[in-house]
Amino acid sequence: MHSLGNIKRGRINGFINLLPIQLWAYSEQVAPTPDRLRYMGEHPDVRGVILDGIVPGEELTVGSNTWVCFPVVEKVESGGTRYMGVAYRKELS
Repeated sequence: MHSLGNIKRGRINGFINLLPIQLWAYSEQVAPTPDRLRYMGEHPDVRGVILDGIVPGEELTVGSNTWVCFPVVEKVESGGTRYMGVAYRKELS
C-alpha cells in the first residue's frame, strides 16, 4: 500500500486503484536457499483500496467486475488506517 497507496481515486477520470494482496511465507530454515521470504501468490478476488472519496459498503464497477469496499478498521483521515480498505469482488449470478 505504501508504494501505490498515495494514488487516490480520480474524481474526474474515474481512476480506481485496486492493489493485489500478496501472500508471503517466512521460513526460519536457511538451507538450501538464503531467501527467507517466499512469494506464495495473490489473494483471489480481494484487493487493497484507498477509501478517500469512497463510502464504506460502496460498490465500484471496474470493467466487468463489481467490487464492494470496506475499511480495514475505523475510517479516519489522520493516524489509524489512513483510509486503507479492502475491496471484495461481488459475485453476480
